[in-house]
Amino acid sequence: GDIGKNMYSANLYSVLTIMATFMLIPIAFAVEGPSAMLKGFNVAYARGGTTFLMSMIYSGLFFYMYNEVAFLALSKLDPVSHAVSNTMKRVVIIITSVFVFHTAVTPLGVAGS
Repeated sequence: GDIGKNMYSANLYSVLTIMATFMLIPIAFAVEGPSAMLKGFNVAYARGGTTFLMSMIYSGLFFYMYNEVAFLALSKLDPVSHAVSNTMKRVVIIITSVFVFHTAVTPLGVAGS
């Protein structure tokens, strides 16, 4: 029937993210093992506590939202316009961070940016 009919950009990105998560969890367990993963998490939590947990949650949430907005923008623009917009966004972020955080910029840093 209607399978795949409601796969607009945001929904498609959500489904891809969920599928990727479920596909990578077994690989993570196979490579690291559950005990090593828990040990690493416990060490990080012991050092950072609730601040660590909240930073981890916020980082994941903001990264997901950033990519979802990029996916939505890609659905509205052609790939070249999206790439140019993304490049301009990076320039604005670099210039803004230089002024906000008073970052000293060397000639080599300017060339690399």
